[in-house]
Amino acid sequence: MKKERFVAYNDAVLAIIVTIMVLSLPQPKAANWASIWALRTHFAAYAISFLQVTILWITHHNFFNLVKKIDRVVLGLNALMLFTVSLLPYATEFVGNHVWSLTAQLFYGVVFVTFSLILTLLLVEINRRNLIEAQHKTVILDKRKLFLDYAIKVLGFVGAIFFPPAILISALLDSLIWIIPDRRTEVA
Repeated sequence: MKKERFVAYNDAVLAIIVTIMVLSLPQPKAANWASIWALRTHFAAYAISFLQVTILWITHHNFFNLVKKIDRVVLGLNALMLFTVSLLPYATEFVGNHVWSLTAQLFYGVVFVTFSLILTLLLVEINRRNLIEAQHKTVILDKRKLFLDYAIKVLGFVGAIFFPPAILISALLDSLIWIIPDRRTEVA
């Protein structure tokens, strides 16, 4: 498959996911600030999820600029990752409706962790299958960033036992690791 078509498909799916998330935001019960404020957990969950999808999109773009070839394994893992990311609008609405529910937070966290794990596996496979230039192999798998990423996720799950919103907070903190892309992955 041509890389341009692969990237265009990813862009389209991620754009649709963000659109579904914003359309899932509930309308205020009245046209006043108090009614808007009452929806703050929905807006917070949406903002965190939007940030996650945006960072995924930028990371995906930067990494796939370095990839030489798209093969069936990459296609399959990428499709699996997009499937899990497509659950994010549902998980976001669920956690927005039930921010203090451990079940809602765990569901959101599982979706969040699953797409991160599949993205990591995708990057490992790209590296292992030599689909990336040798000089970029250490860039695509920054072990320090990945360790910190998963440590924050684990802390979020542990913290959720005592304070359920810890998972949503960990998703926000996790974003800070990835919000500034590695300049070594930026190729036009």
